[in-house]
Amino acid sequence: MRNSSKSKVLYVLEPLCRGYQHSQFNGDYLSVLLSNKEFDQIVFFAEKDHLNSVPIDQSFVHRIIDFRPIYVSLTHRWTDIFSNIQILFRILMISKNSKYPLLTLSCNKFLFVLLGLCSLLTRKSIIIFLHNFIFELDKRPNYLFNLKSIFRFFKISKMKYIVLGDFVKQNMLLILPDLRSNLYSLDLILREENSNGYLISSLTKNSEVEKKYVIGSAGVFSDSKGSLNFLRLVKDLKDLPQFEFKYAGNIDVCILNEHNLDETAFKNPIRVQTNSEYNQIFSTFDFLILFYPKFLYRLGFSGIFLDLLKHEIPLVAIHNDFFDFYFSKYGKLGWLFEDYDSLLNHLLIMDDSFVSEIEIIKGNIRRARKDFDASKVNDELMDVINLE
Repeated sequence: MRNSSKSKVLYVLEPLCRGYQHSQFNGDYLSVLLSNKEFDQIVFFAEKDHLNSVPIDQSFVHRIIDFRPIYVSLTHRWTDIFSNIQILFRILMISKNSKYPLLTLSCNKFLFVLLGLCSLLTRKSIIIFLHNFIFELDKRPNYLFNLKSIFRFFKISKMKYIVLGDFVKQNMLLILPDLRSNLYSLDLILREENSNGYLISSLTKNSEVEKKYVIGSAGVFSDSKGSLNFLRLVKDLKDLPQFEFKYAGNIDVCILNEHNLDETAFKNPIRVQTNSEYNQIFSTFDFLILFYPKFLYRLGFSGIFLDLLKHEIPLVAIHNDFFDFYFSKYGKLGWLFEDYDSLLNHLLIMDDSFVSEIEIIKGNIRRARKDFDASKVNDELMDVINLE
């Protein structure tokens, strides 16, 4: 049992993000925490511009949240060690009398070491979201040994770790089995664009009647994410009257020109400025096309997958371990193919039998969305917070 004399104030720290970085993610989780009647107050430490950028449910803000600005370095180098130690110790001492752990929304290797040392010295429980620096496990072979050693060292500390989704947890435990008793997974929060709640209502599509299929892709345009294959697809299909193409994101005109395309190949501007524009374009897709490499998002969660669930858009993609996991968990969420040619050929022979599967797919998508509901994520987060 926790000491009943301790305060019911939850302290939340964002030690890395500045301005709009991860503002939607942090806003979603803070809004969920603010909906809890268990806390007397929530104190949120973050960089000043980030505090002003985080979108929080306004019905809770003035009741129990206290924004406290802190210094956040642009570089996060070891030369910032003294200012970071000072800030972390001040926050840990302030939060010492709280019955809850310190909740840390992001981390890197440098701050992970500092948080671990602070936890050992103060005996304060700390919960850390690991959705930043664990990506480097796939990029730097020598980083794996270092991180394993660090995690082993801090096993004696009172730290718990959260990753985004069961797939990431499964892969983290393959790499770092020592984390089994300290590692938890939470899903991202699926929220609607208005202020009435989190789940989006279903969208009515008319492509089945018009026989004009909107082929779309989205996100950061990057060769590492297979984006160039989408341009290849546009070139291969652009002269066929049954298809039109859209992109929810930004594509450099120079890249289009390199592939003998121009902006007229798309039915929308290829420079999206706001989340509202992004969602408006995404919602008009009949099919979301992605060419992610096999191991992309092995240790992270794809935000576009959440958009797919939100707007109920069937996925057409190359097999990828992340997609394979969620297809296995929820059923068919679209169509997965072995390679580009298989995907292209399937689109070329698309007919009514292809489209008739959409309602089954959308039923699976609606079932999947329940796991990303705010109330479910809230319950799971509170279980981690309240663990001894």
